[in-house]
Amino acid sequence: VADYIAASAERQKRVDRELRDKEHERLQTKAMTRVLGCVTWIMVIASIFAAYSWFNASQAEAEAQQAQSSSQLALATAVSAQEEAVIAQETAGFNATIAVLQSTRASEARGTLESEVNNRIESEATLLAMAANSQALQTTANAQRIQAEQTRDALMLTAYPNVRPTIPLAQTPTPNWNATATVQYEELQFRQAEATAAANIWPLSQLPLPPVPSAPNAVILNVPYRSQWDDDANLLVADDGPTAFAMLLNAGDIEITPNEISQRLPSTARGEWVAPSDLIQLSRAIGFSLSLDRPANANAALAALRRSIDQVGPFLAVVKYEPWQRATGDSYSSAHYVVVVGYDDQSIYFHDPLFGLWMPRNEGAYVALPINLFMAGWGGFELWDGESNYTMLFWLR
Repeated sequence: VADYIAASAERQKRVDRELRDKEHERLQTKAMTRVLGCVTWIMVIASIFAAYSWFNASQAEAEAQQAQSSSQLALATAVSAQEEAVIAQETAGFNATIAVLQSTRASEARGTLESEVNNRIESEATLLAMAANSQALQTTANAQRIQAEQTRDALMLTAYPNVRPTIPLAQTPTPNWNATATVQYEELQFRQAEATAAANIWPLSQLPLPPVPSAPNAVILNVPYRSQWDDDANLLVADDGPTAFAMLLNAGDIEITPNEISQRLPSTARGEWVAPSDLIQLSRAIGFSLSLDRPANANAALAALRRSIDQVGPFLAVVKYEPWQRATGDSYSSAHYVVVVGYDDQSIYFHDPLFGLWMPRNEGAYVALPINLFMAGWGGFELWDGESNYTMLFWLR
């Protein structure tokens, strides 16, 4: 019995120890669970705080960038205003120069007229003595004039082998040995100087008009052609705008060259592209105002083209040259000025100043493209090109 009681007591102690061990393990597990929970919450709170700090930093950076953009915009606005002031100042100076030049020329003309009258009255006897030598002077002047005209025609034929010069020879004045002999001789010298100058520069009055093509139901205007590679169009990198504008004015019997137009552009417009706004500003400064129109779509633009050719005259069009590369044979692909001169049922006709370097110069006159291909270039600008589609510049005479 004593052994049994001792064994039972020992067994009970062992059971109690196991229960205490299990309870201790349970308490340890519970404590570890609570510690892990606290650590997890601490990590979550730290992550939230880090995200909040990052958000605040990003917002501060965005605000700083916005402030910088606003500062740059203000600076650009100030620079633009300064440039406009410079352009206005240059325009005012140009207008003042023109006014002074016109006044000077008027004064010179009046002074010249009075001087001629006085000289004629005072020189009657001298003129009678000069009559004997006038015949020899006239013969020499005629020989010089004929030589100059032959040189001029040879140069014209070299530059334009397919165009026959049609400039009439200067008329020899009828000898009249009296008080008007000197005037006639001066007129002869003036004509000889004109013929000599024609050997180097072809003025508008002597520009041969390219042959106008014929097609069924065609409306094609007679417009002199110029190339941006001509000697009188070599001041700017981008001479297509001044050259096209010169053709437009030449069509209205205004004698002006692309270089004369380029010289009058503001300094800010003498880069690689002369914008339509630059040409409009220049046209107003020199008294030949251009008007701008941009139809909303292709159908409206085609209708405006036909209406202009029928009722107003030729006009400048800004095109994207890339769709025309295969048709014209030129690799140029960006914005370009052409002068639209006509249309028919299937084609649009225009003068392209780009011809004359890689392509024969005479092929640049009355270029004919199918309507769809012409409209692909005229309306081919994308938003990132920086140009508007269907731009038209008119000169309303």
